[in-house]
Amino acid sequence: MNRDLNRSGEAEPADGSPPAFNGAELAFTDARLMHSLALDRLRNGDIRDVAEKAWCAHKRAADGLILARTGEAPRKSPETTRDLRRLGMDDEEVRALVTRYSHAQGVLHGECFYLGLCEPVDDTLRLIRETVDYIDDAERLAAVQHRIHRIGLGGGRAGPSAAPPAVLGGPADRRATRPIRGGAVA
Repeated sequence: MNRDLNRSGEAEPADGSPPAFNGAELAFTDARLMHSLALDRLRNGDIRDVAEKAWCAHKRAADGLILARTGEAPRKSPETTRDLRRLGMDDEEVRALVTRYSHAQGVLHGECFYLGLCEPVDDTLRLIRETVDYIDDAERLAAVQHRIHRIGLGGGRAGPSAAPPAVLGGPADRRATRPIRGGAVA
C-alpha cells in the first residue's frame, strides 16, 4: 500500500486521522487495560497495588488526551501534569479533568500506593472504580479534537481554526486551539 508521508516522515493513517490520534488510541487502550487489571486485583485485596494500577490508568488516559490535542506524548509524569494543566487553561472540560487527575495522583499514587494511607478505604475504592469515567471523559475530549481535525476545522500545528465560533459551539468553545510546548498557543 502506498501512503503519503507527513512532515515527520510518518505514514498517514488510512482512515485520514492524524498519526497522533492513532497513538492516543493506544494510550486509551493501555488505560483501559490498567483499569481492568486494577479491578481484577481487587479480589486479592491488595489495595495499594490496585490504587497504583488505577493511577496508571489515569495517567495513560491523560497522555492520550494530550497526544490527541498536541501531537506530542509526554515522556514523564511531570510533563503529563504540566501539559494537561496547559490544555485546561482554555478548555473548561479539560480543566475539570485536571482536578480529577490531581486528586487521583495524590490519593491513589501518593497516599495509598507510596505511603500506605488508603483510609477511608471505601472512598479509595470509589475513586478506583470511577477511573473508567475519567478514561471515558478524556477519550471523548480527544475524539472531539479528532473530529474537528477530520472535518477540516482543526488548526493543527499551523494555528487555530478559522471557522466561525458558531460552527464549533460558540465563542467559549476553544477546542481547536491547542497549547504547544513553551506555553504558546498554536
